[in-house]
Amino acid sequence: MAQDLKITDFISEKAFDQVDRFTKDIMLAKAEYAAFAEKLAQQVTIKVTGYVELKEKAKGGNTILKELYETETKIAKLQKELNAILVESGKSLQKLSNASNVVSMFNKLTESLDRASSALEKITQTSSSASQSQQQAAQATQSASAAIGEAAKNVGIAGGEYDRM
Repeated sequence: MAQDLKITDFISEKAFDQVDRFTKDIMLAKAEYAAFAEKLAQQVTIKVTGYVELKEKAKGGNTILKELYETETKIAKLQKELNAILVESGKSLQKLSNASNVVSMFNKLTESLDRASSALEKITQTSSSASQSQQQAAQATQSASAAIGEAAKNVGIAGGEYDRM
């Protein structure tokens, strides 16, 4: 009786575990990114009563933008590591083509590729979402900067009027 070949004969269980871990890490980073983007949006929509408050809001917005950038960098790093695992798995799959029990192995391989494809799809969605959030954050920062500039201009005008009194 021929020995059944398993996908783990070609791709280590560790690779599957890493794919699962990276998927979880990316989902967590996505949630953090969304929370930071929401915080930034709240900074932009709050009415301010003076220049000092406006300056503080802008500072808070910049802090949130920094956190968004760091989270996006984390997502990119996880994607790179996941891609390396998938490339290594692909190399192992090339060895599979020489196996004697190709049909049986191909069915098992398909299941494995479905898992990897699903993980990659989630990563792609996360990256797209992160990119959109970053664009929104950039627009919010521009709005806050314009408001700070306008407030500074108004403070300067008011100061000049006060000096004339």
